[in-house]
Amino acid sequence: MSALIPPHGTHGLEHTMRVYRTCMALGKALGADMSILLPAVLLHDVVRDGEDHASASSVKAGEILRDLDYPEKAIKEISKTIGAHSFSAGRIPESLEAKILSDADKLDAMGALGVYRAAMYSAEHGRPLEDYIAHFSKKLLTL
Repeated sequence: MSALIPPHGTHGLEHTMRVYRTCMALGKALGADMSILLPAVLLHDVVRDGEDHASASSVKAGEILRDLDYPEKAIKEISKTIGAHSFSAGRIPESLEAKILSDADKLDAMGALGVYRAAMYSAEHGRPLEDYIAHFSKKLLTL
């Protein structure tokens, strides 16, 4: 898994595992299809380049799952779940699994850890302080 997800950084393995733990707890409590939710959470940020990482991760996840001989029907649902998780892209998750992934990802962006991750993201991408501050009103305060 570490070959697909960087070990550190704002969207690295640490983030993925926090979102995974939240998804597993919510998924079990709400009766989600874990065969869809589990691969979706593990691959939800597999691509972080560009503006629409959710769509790019959705496509890449499909490629990875096909290589692992997943059933095409499951790949379609997993890809839809990943594609719908992005708050920044303004997508509205429809399935229970997509709602859980989206909410778990948003929860990881909140609180002290969310503030830290926003600062790290700005630093990782060489963004000025003004962009970091604008991020709060644009995203973190509207989650």
